[in-house]
Order: sequence, then structure tokens, then C-alpha cells
Amino acid sequence: MEPIKRIQVLQPPENGLATAYNDVWFNIYPGPLGLMCSGGTDSSLMLYLTLLHSDDPIHVFTLANNPLELKNITAVTAVLNKCVKLTNKHNVIHHVVHMEGNKPNGATVLGDMIKQVGVDINVAQIGVTANPPKDILEKMNNDYSPRDKSRDFPDPNLELIDATAQGYPWLYTPWRIHNKQTIAKIYKKLNVLEELFPLTFSCEYYPSNYERPDPGMEHCGECWWCEERQWGFGRLK
Repeated sequence: MEPIKRIQVLQPPENGLATAYNDVWFNIYPGPLGLMCSGGTDSSLMLYLTLLHSDDPIHVFTLANNPLELKNITAVTAVLNKCVKLTNKHNVIHHVVHMEGNKPNGATVLGDMIKQVGVDINVAQIGVTANPPKDILEKMNNDYSPRDKSRDFPDPNLELIDATAQGYPWLYTPWRIHNKQTIAKIYKKLNVLEELFPLTFSCEYYPSNYERPDPGMEHCGECWWCEERQWGFGRLK
């Protein structure tokens, strides 16, 4: 599938070669589009860029995280409202899907939500990023709310996946080979670091298995996801 727009969101360094890792492009495909938005930094940036450049219907899907006290729903609502305000675009519909137990991982989660809601989607998008480099990972806390190890060695060939034969839409993962430091650079380049980033939420503090008091919509600063956020952006809020 060919994109209808291809936007260069980061250019390679002045002194150096352009590579897949430092020359970052973002594709806009023909809609209707589906986006999985958790309220985190990666999916929120994906939502902003898609809304900014697409006039087709954009369906935003959020899986309610009940063990997380539905904090992701609070974050996504704030992020979505801000993206609409920043872009002055209103071609967006938000779907919140509830389920029992802990949230599952994997790309089929979005496809299953699309099927459950019953809307036609041409291309589905997930904002998954690569994990930090190995030397950084070795210093991070992987005991509480551990990282997704499948992100350690991302395959650049899987940016766009045709899943239509399995009954799912095409799947686009624009940030698959890029880590949080690259995402932070894009926020700065787009001038949304101070307006959009503080509304995003990365913490995976689960009250049921954490001894310290619930930080609410603040970040605990101790789980793996908070550490990754701190490493990427140099700040939590």
C-alpha cells in the first residue's frame, strides 16, 4: 500500500549519513484510519501527526486498563482534546473498550478492538517504539512492570504489515525502530513538547502490587516505563 502523504519529521544530522534510524518519516495512508492510543508519548505523537495531516475519518481506540485505575482513559481524553485544539481538526471518533484482567500485549489487540466496535478500517496504527540501547537497559529497573523484550531488537522490515488475509486491517508502526530519545526530538521539532507531552502518561504503577502510595496521575518514577520516559525526555512531566 502506498501512502498519500510522506512527511519528514526528522532529518539526518548535518555531519553524517542518512539512515533508517536518524532520518525519520511519517506516512499518511488512505482512510478510514484506526489508531491505538494509550495516552503515552508514542501513540499521542502518532495521533497528533495523523490528525494534522489526514482529513479522512480517524478512529482512536483505547483499551481501558482497569488494574491501572483507568488512568490511561484520563490521559487519552486530555491528549485527544489537546490534539483537536492544536490542529483544529475534528475528523476523529474515540472508542473506549473495557475488558477484565490485565491488558494484553501484541498487535492483534487493536485488530480485535476494531472488530468488536464494528467499524471499517483501512490502515491501523500502533505507536510502539524500540527499547533503549543495551547499555542503558542494563542500568534500568526491570523487576516492577518489566519492559516488553520484543522491542529490544525491532525488525525495520515490519513497518507496514498486510494483515488483511487474517481479517485485520493493514498495520502501520511508524516508530518501530526508534526509541524514546528520537520521539523526544520529534516533539521538540514540532513545537509540541510543552503543550502535548505534559498531558501524556507512561507510568505503570499498579496499586494492587506496589507498596508505596498511589501517585495518582503523577508518575511514580520507579517503574520501568517511568525510567524509559525519564531517559528519553530528561523529565517525567
